[in-house]
Amino acid sequence: MPEEFDKILAGVKQSLSGKTNPRTKKPYTESEMYAIAQSQYKKDKKDAEVFFVKAPITKFWEEEVPLNKSATNKPTSKQRFIEVTVSGLKEDRDNEMMSKEAVEDMIMQFKSGTIGFFPDHGFHEQTGERNVYSWKQMMGVFVDARQENDSLPAVIRLNKAHPDHELFWKYITEEGMPLGFSIGGKPEEEATFIEIEDNAKAEVTKEVENEKKS
Repeated sequence: MPEEFDKILAGVKQSLSGKTNPRTKKPYTESEMYAIAQSQYKKDKKDAEVFFVKAPITKFWEEEVPLNKSATNKPTSKQRFIEVTVSGLKEDRDNEMMSKEAVEDMIMQFKSGTIGFFPDHGFHEQTGERNVYSWKQMMGVFVDARQENDSLPAVIRLNKAHPDHELFWKYITEEGMPLGFSIGGKPEEEATFIEIEDNAKAEVTKEVENEKKS
């Protein structure tokens, strides 16, 4: 197997050694750990096509909002929101930038309320697997976004039912921890690069399909 697989297998064995498999109620066997590592290796190969953007938290607040937009009486509940700058029209650390069309497409996707926020890149504490985006792990959902000059701020409504929700909120509001997000996406097809005037800077002009990350 490739060297990358050997590293994953070593990590899986280190994290699961002596632990009990919740499915079998017995310690993990060599074959089970090998299967987990193999599954993770395949996921990593597939995820190699995905890009990530570091997104710092820029604002947070609490607000009374309707529990159900379609309800007649529209009962309200105090919800917690976080704003992060996820992208924009400026160059990123890879000397690339999003096109205006791509940013507009991202705004529509964030506003749809279908992109979830998952902590630790979907890391499963019990099995040691990564990129396991289970509904039980969803700590929030993106609900809004806008273009502000050259930036793209997006808003997350936190899931108060998540067991770590309160701890996460205190890290931000009380302790001032420098937390941030990693926003992932996957181009729908090969990106198109355009040379800008006389320099060699490249502009990514492809539409992107956002994926849920943390």
